[in-house]
Amino acid sequence: MLIALIAAAEAVLFSSSGAKRNQVRRQQVLMGNSLDSVRALPLVDDYLKRKTAGASRVQVFVASRLAKVCRQVVHTRSFEYVLLHMIRTAVLKRRSKFLNIQKEGYSVNLTPSTKGSFVAGFGLRCLIWAAQA
Repeated sequence: MLIALIAAAEAVLFSSSGAKRNQVRRQQVLMGNSLDSVRALPLVDDYLKRKTAGASRVQVFVASRLAKVCRQVVHTRSFEYVLLHMIRTAVLKRRSKFLNIQKEGYSVNLTPSTKGSFVAGFGLRCLIWAAQA
């Protein structure tokens, strides 16, 4: 009986410490404070490397500096707020459009636009990726 209680206590401590560790790691990845934020995608990297094989030194330099700036911008809290604002604006816009159509008695086409589907899919993929990290 005592051994079972000790084993259960050990399992609880181990799982809670693992959950806390994963939460801290996820927060570090989202805020750009982790070395895991630079991840390699071998298939995509190889494909793009072949596609950009003929780039000049100036193009490589400009691309590297632009990527560095983009990484710094993306790993800020304000970028998170910009994304939140875009999502909230899109939801409010869609909701008001839907309510206006309902009031006027027109038929409603609930098929999302290509642009809206892309943005929603991209946001969902980012959230899934962040949750798995």
